[in-house]
Amino acid sequence: MISNSFDSAVGAFLSAESRLGILGNRGSIQLCLLYPNLYALGIANLGFNRIWQLLDRESDITVERAFYLEPPHHAVPKSWEWKRPFGAFHVLAFSLSSEEDYPAVLEFLMSSGIQPRSSKRKPRDPIVIAGGLAPTLNPRPLSLYFDALCIGDGELLIPSLKRVITGSTGGWDRQQVLENLAATPGIWVPSLKEPDMPIASWRFSDDPLGPARSMAISPQGHFGSMFLVEVGRGCGRLCFYCATCYSVPHRIWSAEVLENTIDQWARPPGPVGLVGAALSDHPELRQIVENLVTRGYRLGLSSFRADILDRGLLELLRRGQVETITIAPEAGSESLRERIGKPISNERILETARWIAEAGFPRLRCYYMTGLPGETSDDIETLIFLCRRIQSTIRSTNSQTRLDIRISPFVPKPGTPFQWAPLALESALKKAQQRIRSALEGQHGITLRMTSPSEAWQEALFSRGDERVGLAIEEALRTEKSLRQTAVQFGIDLKTITHPLPVDQPLPWRQIQRHISPQFLEKQWSKSIGPPEPQSG
Repeated sequence: MISNSFDSAVGAFLSAESRLGILGNRGSIQLCLLYPNLYALGIANLGFNRIWQLLDRESDITVERAFYLEPPHHAVPKSWEWKRPFGAFHVLAFSLSSEEDYPAVLEFLMSSGIQPRSSKRKPRDPIVIAGGLAPTLNPRPLSLYFDALCIGDGELLIPSLKRVITGSTGGWDRQQVLENLAATPGIWVPSLKEPDMPIASWRFSDDPLGPARSMAISPQGHFGSMFLVEVGRGCGRLCFYCATCYSVPHRIWSAEVLENTIDQWARPPGPVGLVGAALSDHPELRQIVENLVTRGYRLGLSSFRADILDRGLLELLRRGQVETITIAPEAGSESLRERIGKPISNERILETARWIAEAGFPRLRCYYMTGLPGETSDDIETLIFLCRRIQSTIRSTNSQTRLDIRISPFVPKPGTPFQWAPLALESALKKAQQRIRSALEGQHGITLRMTSPSEAWQEALFSRGDERVGLAIEEALRTEKSLRQTAVQFGIDLKTITHPLPVDQPLPWRQIQRHISPQFLEKQWSKSIGPPEPQSG
């Protein structure tokens, strides 16, 4: 019954999908590409789409996919295209963009009949690998479960991976494949390389495939049937909290390349989504938007810096039927914004809000964080005050524009200047959220959404942990104990999550060699609030 239900659920997703340039080669190497989260998110994830594209173009690789399905369908470990068990593949490749997906990775493995821990796998078991932003930031938490982890950009790693496994299918020698992978730059094989051995994060400068793009669109995707294209990767602003800024170098695609890609795979009216962490910093953004709008495309865009937007660009975006403009003030006070490396004045934010309302956008979305290093109760009050001023500004300009406020706890990320910072105490985060909710919730024209402190705690545990995190997740899944219980069971000191880390303490991700030096990160951390002091109790 569950299998039939699985087939029906998957069939509904695939029948609604329109593929864009997928070759569907049937090679001798059998690889299943897994996204350990919902289909709606995976089909809209350009990292996942890029790896799918790279693997699909290899004539000797058969690529199938699998996504996480909600109960009861998630218990069936099969590929989606041909409904084959995971054990039938030579390689299981996970695309991991977020630490929150770690439990689903172990659920996939535990339900498949394949030993979740790599040390217990048999010679004929699949090679289980992972790549993406999460392992690039910190590959340690699930290193007991992956045979290999890819660090950096997939554009260079996938060809190297393909060369290693090509020709191994006839006499599949699992150990030999692992040894070959261990000798490949940018790939860490935990069973053969100690955690302290340096691993270079691979990054590409150009690619004949052009920008990452949607390889399939579906009305069931997170952005509906919008065609997505990567305008640029990384960000040169180097805000102290941002993993995207420090994980890969900032580079962009030219207007000509982007427009050619869009014209090849999309047709007016679209819609077309322009994606990039530093979208508003693209020097040809106005030209790109104007050309697409003139040709009749409807647009969707990532968030903008409030100090970059102007009336002319906003008018173009509204002509492109953009519904929501997103900015990220992050904090309510200018002083706190300065300390986190994002110096934008409140007056500039308010001026941008007024322009957005004047242009007739239905919605302005603002992202904030609470629990930032050095934050005080006064900073929470200034956040509330700024939100009220923004709402007052847009209401006095255009009563139809709504303010959508999104607030999340700050979570320290590896490889950033704030990697040494603590997660704020859960009680402090709850108190801040209660104060914000009492001040803003239910106000006319305001929508308020918050990420729970417990979710932030789990993200912080996963983000900065070592191998014990994976063991705690596995134990929690097997026994239904809480993650806090199993973390303590495996020797994790929960106090370290909410205490600053000493700058001279070896960090779990120290072996990753990035394009930005550890010395620069320490300098920026000191510039923000000074080096952290160990705390007791």
